[in-house]
Amino acid sequence: LALIKNMSRLANTSFLSLVAVGWIVFVVFARSVTTVMDARVPRTPEERDMHIVGANFFPAIGIMSFAFVCHHSSFIVFNSLHNNTAKRWERVTRYSVGISLAGCVLLGTAGYLTFRDLTKGNLLNNYALDDQVVNVTRLLFSLTMVLTYPMESFVA
Repeated sequence: LALIKNMSRLANTSFLSLVAVGWIVFVVFARSVTTVMDARVPRTPEERDMHIVGANFFPAIGIMSFAFVCHHSSFIVFNSLHNNTAKRWERVTRYSVGISLAGCVLLGTAGYLTFRDLTKGNLLNNYALDDQVVNVTRLLFSLTMVLTYPMESFVA
């Protein structure tokens, strides 16, 4: 996958990756409104306290901003658009960044409200190891990493 010359050939793998990300967001949100099985959730008042700005706030901003760093692919994506006009590029950019932002906010909010200060760096590590739905989600998360690698091989 990393050796092809046209980025548009990655459309199917990108779609599969998007479906996997949608599933991940859905599972985390669903687990936040239902049960989290035997995962450790906040029980004491100290654990239930919400801390918006803590010791890890500024490193978290760096991690979140890194999620939106894709400028090295901008020209390639623009050239792969059918009818690549500036107006169409603006529309594609707004929709894609907006949908990504909504997914990140939904995922982060649902995860944080479920686990509060007990939230681990990898949100999926908070869930029980015998939760089969979350295990499928972990597998899909790994799949998204594998499917992202070929897109990072393209340079402008």
